Amino acid sequence: MRSPRRTSGSRWLTWLTLALLGCGTPRNDSPSTGAAGACTEDTQCADDAPCTLDHCDVSAGRCVHEPDTLCLSSLPSGEYALSPPPSYECRFLTLAPLSALRVVVGPRRMQVFGLPSELIGESPRDGRFELGVPLSTGRAFRLRLEATLRPPDAFDGTIAITCTDCLEADGCPPRTLSFRATRR
Repeated sequence: MRSPRRTSGSRWLTWLTLALLGCGTPRNDSPSTGAAGACTEDTQCADDAPCTLDHCDVSAGRCVHEPDTLCLSSLPSGEYALSPPPSYECRFLTLAPLSALRVVVGPRRMQVFGLPSELIGESPRDGRFELGVPLSTGRAFRLRLEATLRPPDAFDGTIAITCTDCLEADGCPPRTLSFRATRR
């Protein structure tokens, strides 16, 4: 029995199928554009964008660049303007209105300058960070900075101030001061 003969129409369909699958066609996913293009494996899809997870959807023959939620764990180092400027005053501690904080972020540790004491702790994770420090100003205080990142370069924060050995007469009630920090 003879096999069926291919016609020019079936050849055209074969070429179209191959083209749609990305075989023999140039890729359209250059690192500079990050555009989706034909692929057969994940390594062909790297777009060098720091906040995307790149992989090849082999069944569709195209690159997929999904947002990386861990990018919420990054915060650029720099000077951050605070609004409204938090302040606190009592007999043993004065926190003048703070208009800015300087933040230095490394791969594992971060530092915050501009408060009565430098804060050092773990770099942001899961879109948040928390740093605390004891202060001694005649009474024992605990200063805690907590923040939720607002990418690409801001965070919503609170500074919690607690006096651990104050008397009511000292006039140093616990306070939580809220602010938005935006990179300058």
